[in-house]
Amino acid sequence: VHIGVAVDTPNGLVVPVIRNVDSKSVREIVREMGELSTKARDKKLTPAEMQGACFSISSLGGIGGTAFTPIVNWPEVAILGVSRSAIKPVWSGKDFQPRLMLPLSLSYDHRVIDGADAARFTSALSKGLADIRQLLRQVLFQAPKKPALNAGFFSRAGSGFWMSRSITLPPQDFDLVTSADYRVA
Repeated sequence: VHIGVAVDTPNGLVVPVIRNVDSKSVREIVREMGELSTKARDKKLTPAEMQGACFSISSLGGIGGTAFTPIVNWPEVAILGVSRSAIKPVWSGKDFQPRLMLPLSLSYDHRVIDGADAARFTSALSKGLADIRQLLRQVLFQAPKKPALNAGFFSRAGSGFWMSRSITLPPQDFDLVTSADYRVA
């Protein structure tokens, strides 16, 4: 599994590819992403380092905006868009609680990916991101050979459907709540 990561540079957006993500630890992925981002900003990426992804991740969180619909770049089959997080009121059943919301949008090619699989992937991703303690345990203590990504979502071979999910974080603790909004574009 090869994942493209969009990098905003002074010379425009480039998407370097992290190869064999399914066989790397979170720590290895983070290190390689940092190295590729530096190369991108220094204009030292080769064309080969920007080809071959099946999936990309793009974040507009640093730029702003509340959500966007990322476009799948063929021959890739899906792209995850991450927007800027913001504190929002969330109904707890008796009152509104402030929560940090992180909007995620997944666009994918229905000719390649079954919509139910995409929904399960988005749900699993949200659950994984919602448990910050588990994520930190993986980053800090994961054995180098243990894969950080289940490749099942990527192993199946229509645009126009996107999912957005917001992850919420209570300001006092690490118990997270998720809310989903699925829309047909």
